[in-house]
Amino acid sequence: VVTDFEMVLTVKELKEKYLWGQDSGFVTEDGATQPDYTFVADIRYGIKKVERKLDIRLTPTKVVERHDWVPESLNKGYLSLVLDEFPIIRVESFKLKLPGSAEFTYPEDWLLVNKDTGSLEVVPTTLVTPTGGVVPRIGGFVPGALEIVYWAGFEPGELPDDLKEAAGKEAAFGPLNVGGDLSGGAGLAGTSLSLDGLSQSITTTNSSTNAGFGARLIQYEKELRETYKTLLKYYK
Repeated sequence: VVTDFEMVLTVKELKEKYLWGQDSGFVTEDGATQPDYTFVADIRYGIKKVERKLDIRLTPTKVVERHDWVPESLNKGYLSLVLDEFPIIRVESFKLKLPGSAEFTYPEDWLLVNKDTGSLEVVPTTLVTPTGGVVPRIGGFVPGALEIVYWAGFEPGELPDDLKEAAGKEAAFGPLNVGGDLSGGAGLAGTSLSLDGLSQSITTTNSSTNAGFGARLIQYEKELRETYKTLLKYYK
């Protein structure tokens, strides 16, 4: 069974691609390793950061949305609106709910959906539905009369590589921050050993303001800053 976060990135992929070469940073002096559930939490956090920064859903997400009925929404004889979340995987139902009246469900074959832009148009082929229902006639403004239930995001295996790359780098910040503190010894900027006239000194990049993997963190941060500029324009 593939969990929601694994549709974007697995723990194995995170370790092999975004943490490669830093293995020693995740092992303490007594040989303990960072448990996988911490990497899972970092992946989930990375996914949420990308979703919020780009205002997009990476994994399939069910959305229940209400829109007002306004006369101006009728364009050239058909209903047209733009959904809040996109890309759209599929529309589950589209209903008209009027106060004191029975709800009306628009037939699926009347719905024209642009999955990439979130636009939805209702083009009836007749005023009578295939099940015999009659389209209600509405004169004026009705708040929250339209209810759309749909799935937004990307199907498993269809997430674009650029979004996966952004989520992976965001997820790497947590492990690299923790691992950087352990690199060379927890909180140590350097160590030295002397025995019978022989000595060995090891200096790390750790300091009071810098972790052991600071260089990679800075590089990921720089890459993400530039990546988001491009992705935001493209996807939204």
